Amino acid sequence: MRRLSFILRVIYAVAFIYASVENITALVKDFPTQGWKIEGLSPPSTIYFHSLLVINPTIALLVLARAHVGLIAAGVVVATNIAHNTWLFCHLGAPFDLLYWFSVVFFMFYLSTVIFAWRGAAGFSAPTSAVTPAPRMR
Repeated sequence: MRRLSFILRVIYAVAFIYASVENITALVKDFPTQGWKIEGLSPPSTIYFHSLLVINPTIALLVLARAHVGLIAAGVVVATNIAHNTWLFCHLGAPFDLLYWFSVVFFMFYLSTVIFAWRGAAGFSAPTSAVTPAPRMR
């Protein structure tokens, strides 16, 4: 179980590193013309987007180094990211792009596998039985 947990957490970390690279690429591409302001986005959306530059790599590290904290944070960040992007695409009347769908598919994968990543993480001990059997007499 520990090996499966580690493999899943590496997959999660790679996804967050990929998201970080995408965010950095977008910033580098747009910064010379727009600066910190992202055209068409409200200030809260802009702050949220730029905060992901720090949050995503932090989650990638936490998922590996502090598994339980990282797993919870990963779910919260992906869920809020999908909620924010759904609102944003609908508000702007833009079609959902490939990165949006990647986030949705990743979140479904996360939801279906996080229990295995959680149980195999260090420090977790599942109860062996609700009732402790009586010791055997010889």
